[in-house]
Formats: sequence, C-alpha cells, structure tokens
Amino acid sequence: MTERMGRLLTVLHRKGLGSFLYRIGSACGRYTAKAVGSLLFRKLPIKENYIVFESEGDFCDSARAFYEYLLVHNYHERYRLIWIVKEPKQYCAPPNVRFISRQKQFFSSVCFFYYVLVSKYFIFTHPSWFTYRREGQLVVNIWHGIPIKDGISKDLSAAFDVIFCSSENTRPWFNKFCGAKEEQDIVLGYPRNDLLFQSGHALEKLPGCGGYQKVIICMPTYKQTENWVDSEKVLPFYIQGIESRQQLEEFNDVLAQMNMLFLVKIHHLQDLSFLNEVELSHIRYLKDADLLHCDVQLYHLLGEADALLTDYSSVYLDYLLIDRPVGFLLGDIDTYIAGRGFLFDDYLSYMPGAKLYDYADLVAFVHEVQSGIDQYSADRKRVRDFTNFYQDNNNCQRFAQWLGLQESPEIG
Repeated sequence: MTERMGRLLTVLHRKGLGSFLYRIGSACGRYTAKAVGSLLFRKLPIKENYIVFESEGDFCDSARAFYEYLLVHNYHERYRLIWIVKEPKQYCAPPNVRFISRQKQFFSSVCFFYYVLVSKYFIFTHPSWFTYRREGQLVVNIWHGIPIKDGISKDLSAAFDVIFCSSENTRPWFNKFCGAKEEQDIVLGYPRNDLLFQSGHALEKLPGCGGYQKVIICMPTYKQTENWVDSEKVLPFYIQGIESRQQLEEFNDVLAQMNMLFLVKIHHLQDLSFLNEVELSHIRYLKDADLLHCDVQLYHLLGEADALLTDYSSVYLDYLLIDRPVGFLLGDIDTYIAGRGFLFDDYLSYMPGAKLYDYADLVAFVHEVQSGIDQYSADRKRVRDFTNFYQDNNNCQRFAQWLGLQESPEIG
C-alpha cells in the first residue's frame, strides 16, 4: 500500500466518507493542474527575482520572520515575494507581494504551479513535496527547530537543495533526522530567533495578557495527531502534572497569589479532541489562530516570557539564546520513549533545567521563577554553545547575504 493511499484510508476511518471523497476529488484536480502547469510553464524562463515562502502553519515561523525582514529593508521593491497559504484573502499584500492558495481546486492550483515552476528561490520550513523543481531553482529548507526527537521514516533530502543547521555539532542530528546529506548542510541561525531579541509587544496585543508580574509560557510538543501517535499518554489539560479540573484550579490559585500568567501554547499538530481547554484567571490557552488574529509572532511572545516550560520540543534550544530559566515536563518520558523516542541516548544531558515529573515539581518551578532562583545558567551556556553557533539577532541579515539578494534585478 502506498503512503498516499494509507493517508486517504486514515481520513476515511477518522473523518468519514464525505471527507474521503473530497480528498479524492481534490487530488484529481491537483494532478490535472500539475499536468497543465508543467505543459505551460516548465519551458518559461526562471524569474531570478521571485521568492516563494511557505510555512506549515500559515504565515509564521522563520519564513515569516525572514519575509518581514525583507519588507522592512525594502527588498520587496526589487523582488516579488510570493506566499503559499491556505486562505490568501486573509492577508493584506504590500506592493510586489502575492498570496496564493495551497488548496487543490483546479484554477488556484494552476496559479500555484505557475509560481512554483518559474520562481528562483523557495524558502520553506517544512519542505517535503517539492521534488519536481527545475534546474536553476534553489530550495532552502530553513527548518523549524534543532532535532532531538527521533527522526522521520523517510529521506527528505530530494525535497531541498540546502538545509539550515544551527552549528557544526548538530549537523549529524539533521542528517540523521531527515536524511540530509553533508553537502546540503549550511550553518546559519534560524530567522525566527531574531524575534527573541525584539520588542513585538506580543503580550499587549493578546487580550487579557498584560499586567502580570511574570509570565511563564508552556510549549509541549504534540503527542497525538490526526494521523499518528507519538505517545499513548494523554494530557487532558495539555499540562504535564495536571490531571483534573480541581488540580488545574488549584494551580491557578498558586499563580494568582504571585500574580503570574501561565500561557499554554498548543502545538498546531496536536489532536484537540483530547484537550479540555479551560480558561482561568491566570491560565490561558493559545492556538496559532489566536496569534494570527492578533498579529503576534510566536517568537516575539516567547521573547517576552520570563521562563519556558516544555517537554520534548526543541523550542528550548532557541530560548537558550536569551538565557532565561527552562523547566522540562518529563512525567510521561517512559511512554514517550516507547513511542517516538529520541535521536540519541544521552538526551537528558541536553536539557539544561529543572526536571519536573509531577504536580509538586511544577509548583516548585513556578515558585523559583517568581523568586528569581536560577540554578542552571552555566548548564544552559554549555548546551547553548554546543547547539547554537550564532547567538545574536542577525540571522535574517546573514541569510539575505548568503542568498546574494542584493545582486538580483529589478522587477520587470
């Protein structure tokens, strides 16, 4: 059975016949558009000043950070910037910027394949589909985090020309995780990390998130998705250590006594059917749609947090750049190892912070953040220096220079 057929059967099982037939029809339209696009556009000259962007969550992550750097520095006066998104009408396009649909209707797909087949540069955070590119095109996999979780089951190296690595030390991790070849690795910092050092006024933009003494952001990785499961352990409130509504309310009271805000950022791949989302006075849940609605980039918000809680997400390796406390929620680590697992055996040595296994540990961590106790600064520096060669806020600038964008022609 092919992988594509397996995904279709998963849709049939989980979402019913209607969704299954829609997927089949959409795929047929997509393939027809691809055939037409290849016939019409593949022989056209490549546009040296066209740059295509895509992120897995719409209009976010390092792709958006780099795009907005180009806007601020007026690169869009010389380059046509094209974003692949789900709903182009949601976005206001500045001059020489185009939002195109990634949906599978025929006419939008023809437009999609035009830009895919004539553009010079492709800046992707999750490249896997673009294996039919032309000679002279450049696909840059700027990726979405330093890999520590066990890798995927297939080789993605054919889907990109180069991939960002955070340091020479992490090259083997990337190569093992997604099949990247050594000659594809380039050591450059993630564009989104620049936002950690900037004031994006994220807390001011998010309703009800201002005026607290301190803010902790909790960013667990996904454990269950619509298509696969990495861990059998279900977290009913998406917070390791919180098992009941009563315990959640008790934790809220602890936070209220210290006037602290606890933000829970839900991973966009997490299956929400498992989640009991409860809004309390000092505990707030955020999804990608909430950030997009308020025009908040996640790493602006992360840069304003006084501490980070995570489990097996590599977000903490970026957060180390601003040298603030990190706590690791490890109560389900045995279950996670039995499911997805890690790239290497000594994973705990790369977690420079408090290890939290239950509710008491969680409360103790909050108290330490509130009182300013920080026992792990030296350990954070050790891991930061190992995993991040660049530790400043000039990643977008370096990337633009690496691409040589200043040498490209005016729009014609």
